Amino acid sequence: MSSGLVAVDPGLQEQAEIVLNRVGVSMRELVNMTLKQVIKEQDVPKELKASVGLPSLDNMTREEFEEFIEAGLRDIREGRVYSFEEVVEELNRDYGYNF
Repeated sequence: MSSGLVAVDPGLQEQAEIVLNRVGVSMRELVNMTLKQVIKEQDVPKELKASVGLPSLDNMTREEFEEFIEAGLRDIREGRVYSFEEVVEELNRDYGYNF
């Protein structure tokens, strides 16, 4: 098995690790699952989602919630934000919505 390095936005990685830890999947496992899906579909998968869905207060501890909020606030402070227009453009492009 070979290994490689991938540069990941630190804020994005922190938020993803919170979710992945909750669903019991490592970053390495997620990357391998994604690459297998790319090979199978011969394309980039349009949707990647955990079976538990988005984080909610119902399935997070107080500490997990606080970590999630802090990671989001760090993104805002460090300028890692999207405008409404960028979000709409991405939804239209990736999911076929027509807002």
